[in-house]
Amino acid sequence: RCVQETGINAEYMGKKSKKYNGRLYIMRGIKILPLTTSDPPDPYLIIKHGKNEINDQEKTQQRGTIDPEFYQRYEFLNMKLPGSNTLRIEVWNEVFGSDELIGATEIDVENRYFNRRWSQCYFKPIEYRSLRPEFSTVTVGRLEMLFELFEGKPQKPFEIGPQKQQEFELRVIVWETKEVAYKDEAERCNDLFARGGIRAKSDSFQETDTHWRCRAKGSFNWRWKFRINLPVKPDDFGMDEFMVQLWDRDVAASNDMIGEVKIDLNSHKILQKAFKRQVAVKMKKLIKEKDNSETDKIWFDCYHPEIVDAEGKQISQGKVLMSFEIMPLEEAEKIQNGSGRDAPNNYPILPEPTGRLSFDITNPCAFLRDIIGPDLYRKMWMIICCIICMVVSFYLGFIVVSQYFAIKIATII
Repeated sequence: RCVQETGINAEYMGKKSKKYNGRLYIMRGIKILPLTTSDPPDPYLIIKHGKNEINDQEKTQQRGTIDPEFYQRYEFLNMKLPGSNTLRIEVWNEVFGSDELIGATEIDVENRYFNRRWSQCYFKPIEYRSLRPEFSTVTVGRLEMLFELFEGKPQKPFEIGPQKQQEFELRVIVWETKEVAYKDEAERCNDLFARGGIRAKSDSFQETDTHWRCRAKGSFNWRWKFRINLPVKPDDFGMDEFMVQLWDRDVAASNDMIGEVKIDLNSHKILQKAFKRQVAVKMKKLIKEKDNSETDKIWFDCYHPEIVDAEGKQISQGKVLMSFEIMPLEEAEKIQNGSGRDAPNNYPILPEPTGRLSFDITNPCAFLRDIIGPDLYRKMWMIICCIICMVVSFYLGFIVVSQYFAIKIATII
């Protein structure tokens, strides 16, 4: 509310002009888009105040980014107020031949001077000002900045700069799956396993163990652990996304991907909360069916990019139940646990999975049914029964025929 440029400060009306000192902090640009190319720009700043111009290309130019980090401070001395004073901040793109103006924003200093709300704010707020091209109302990005105005000697400036990244540990648990599409239609089962990791670091993806001959519900209770630096930088695309894939393992050929899902790690702002509070934060979800109670076990639908319905919408290929927790590395070292179900198995304790394939010497038929599936198992027994019936019928028929010819021969003799 402090930057609303409305509300005249009557205290300053009719006063003679005095000299003021202005200070402008420009932190960073957000989603700055060039006008004449699809490539990320090479942006830099030009600041104008009256007839004065500060071309700060040398200090502020960034290469190939739509989210530049400037972190510069500019002093404007002896600004006469009341009086016409406008600061114009321009973002330019270095291009071959002639640089182009991407967009600009203006601060009406006199308007701020007369603004009651702004002048009464002791700590001036950070602003996010839209950039617009010349003679256009289209927004081509934003600038994060802060402007201060002092009468007399300015206060000591504060230091600005990018936040120093800190290492955190991301803990992910794959609990179970359900409604997973079968890749082996004949046996109606999957040799199911999950694969996942931070999307931008595909080389660090991890896998669960395999639920062999999985039908209906898959059980894993498997823990993954990853290192991640916070805060995530604007140019670190995919560092705040987690990719989970469900696969059918094939021993003789290549594995088949069943489906995948990209999960926003910053759901409910858990990354910001963990970094700001320096504590462990879990991803949680409200369950409307249970009086809006919270749970940290969340179901995610997985999709295959090539499997769609008649309208082109993706069809769920299965669901995976997962938990996410992120904590400072120092805290993670105090409450250590193992990957998978390895020791130390705690925080939380992961039980052995249920419904897995096992051999019982006292019941080999059940093991065979799990291997080939209930449908093939039933068909196998139907075929065996048919064969037995045919053998018995043939044997009985042979006996009857033999007796018939024996009687005939005896009658003739």
